[in-house]
Amino acid sequence: MNKAFAYYLRGWTFYLYFRGDYNGEARRMYREAIKADPKFARAHADLAYSVLHAWLFNWDSTSTMEEAQKHAEAALKLEPDDYYNNWIAAACHLYLRQFDKATAAYDRALELAKSQAIPDEISALRIDRAEMLLLTDRGPEALKEIQSVLADKSHTPEKWYYWVLSWAHYGEGQYKESLAALSHIGRPRNAIRKNLIATQVALGNLAEAKAVASEACIKIANGDQASLEFKDTDRLAFTRGAEFLAPTGIPIDIACRDVADSLAILGGRVLIIEACRDWAKRNEVVLPKISVADAVTKVQQRAVSDRKSKARQHELDVLLNKFADNFRCEAHTITPSLISGYLTCLALSERSKRNHQDAIKHLNRWLVLHG
Repeated sequence: MNKAFAYYLRGWTFYLYFRGDYNGEARRMYREAIKADPKFARAHADLAYSVLHAWLFNWDSTSTMEEAQKHAEAALKLEPDDYYNNWIAAACHLYLRQFDKATAAYDRALELAKSQAIPDEISALRIDRAEMLLLTDRGPEALKEIQSVLADKSHTPEKWYYWVLSWAHYGEGQYKESLAALSHIGRPRNAIRKNLIATQVALGNLAEAKAVASEACIKIANGDQASLEFKDTDRLAFTRGAEFLAPTGIPIDIACRDVADSLAILGGRVLIIEACRDWAKRNEVVLPKISVADAVTKVQQRAVSDRKSKARQHELDVLLNKFADNFRCEAHTITPSLISGYLTCLALSERSKRNHQDAIKHLNRWLVLHG
C-alpha cells in the first residue's frame, strides 16, 4: 500500500463518523494523500465532499464551497469519466445553486455508474439525485424515483432513503405516507425528528409532535449540539426562504409564525394565496378615513348643492342620520356583514329597509368617489 492510499483510507475512516471534529481530521488526511500524489482523483473528490459538509454544517468557518468545487473540478479533470467524480461535482453544483449543471452532472454520473458501480451504490446515487429533484421543485418525479429504488428487492435500502421518501411524501401533502416512511428509522437523529414533528403537526397529532420535540430538547440538553446544525435540505430551504423574504424586510421566524397562524385560521379550506387574493379584490378601493357622521354631513350638503328634491334631501337626512347614530366610527371600518346586520335588525317593512339600503349605497358611492 502506497502512502497516498494509506492517508486516503484513514481520511475515509474519519469521515464516516460524520462529526465536525472527525471531519476536520478527514480533510487533513485527504490533503496529505493529495500532497503524496497530486493526481489521486478520488482523494480530490472526497476532500471536496468533506469540505462541502464542513461548510454545510458550520463545522469549519474557513471551509467554502469555492474550495469544494476546486477539488471536485480537479477530480473531474484527472478522471472525467469516473461516475463518483461526476457525482461529487453534481453535489457541489447543487449547493452553489447551479441547478442546470447539477442536473447534467447527476445524469452523467448515473449513466457512468451503470457500468462502473455496484448495485447498492447506484441506488444511493439515485436517491441522492432524488434529493436534487426535491430541491428543484420536481416532487412527483423525485417520489417516483425513490419508490422505484425501494421496490428493488435485490439489495437492502439504507435508512436515510426513508428520510428522503418521507420528505417527498410530505412535499406532496401525503402526510400519513410521510409518517409511515419515518417509521422505518428506529432511532432518528434530531435532523430527522424535525421532519417527524412537522408531519405529526400536519396530521393534527399535536401531542405526538410535542413528545418528539421534547426528546429532541433532551438530546440537545445532554450536549448533542450537532442537532442544532443545518442539514443538507434545511440549509438550502433556509437560504431560499431568506431570499424570498429579502424584499419584504420581514425576519424569517416572524414570517414562519404568520404562515403557521394563517394556516390554522384557514383550516385547510383554502390556500393562503387564495385568501389574500380574495381580500385584495374586495378591498381594491380604499375608503377615506372619515367618521360616518362627517361623511353623512358631507353627503347631505352635496344633496343641497346639487339641488336634489326636498323629498330626497329629507330622506337622506332621516335615513343617514339614523345610520350615523348607530355607527359612531370611521367609515372604512364598516364591513358588509355589519351593514347586513344593521338592516336585518331594523323593525321596519321590507320596503322601508330597501329605502335605508338605498341611502347607504348612496353614502358608499360618495365614499368611493372621494377615496
